[in-house]
Amino acid sequence: ERAFHRPLTPEQQQLYIDQQFAEAPDLTLALKRVVLLVLKSPRFLYHEVGNTQEQEVIDSYDVAARLSYAMWDSLPDVTLLSEAGAGSLMKEDRVRKQVERMMADPRTRAKLHAFLLQWLRVDQAPDLSKDEKLYPEFDAHVATDLRTSLELALDDIVWSESSDFRRLLTEDSIYLNGRLAKLYGADLAEDAGFVKVALNPGERAGVIA
Repeated sequence: ERAFHRPLTPEQQQLYIDQQFAEAPDLTLALKRVVLLVLKSPRFLYHEVGNTQEQEVIDSYDVAARLSYAMWDSLPDVTLLSEAGAGSLMKEDRVRKQVERMMADPRTRAKLHAFLLQWLRVDQAPDLSKDEKLYPEFDAHVATDLRTSLELALDDIVWSESSDFRRLLTEDSIYLNGRLAKLYGADLAEDAGFVKVALNPGERAGVIA
């Protein structure tokens, strides 16, 4: 049931459990067969819902799975399965309540963070070497600071009280420390930690420009 995101039908109970214990010569082999059969099943391997051969409409368990994989990349938790079992997830207000609960989970933040880094094409570290004559101040420390600055900006845009996805394209502020301040021409002490600094809106727009 945990692997399939829903209670087993009598037919599934017979195939995945009862038959294996009836045919296996010992308990250990029966358990191995059950586990292997479950892990190889399309019901475990694929997250698509609405199998036309077995169910013609999406039910509450499907909604639970969609929410869980969309926000956590993981199986539905106990709360979602409980809501699904009660049929509550067919109601918009109950779905909204679960989404709000799931938003507070670190897995949601991690997934959205990874999505944004992939969207910006910085999820994999590229070759950051630059011509020392053209960029004498650029080094590994600056590269690390730039990555930290970007991640702080994304967190602020997505998770702060003023969160608004449009800020990804319109934001005119940036997080700088003392080392980056010199590159951007901002007035910060050399040993300053990261703080949000407003720049010339005519020269900057969002996290890309």
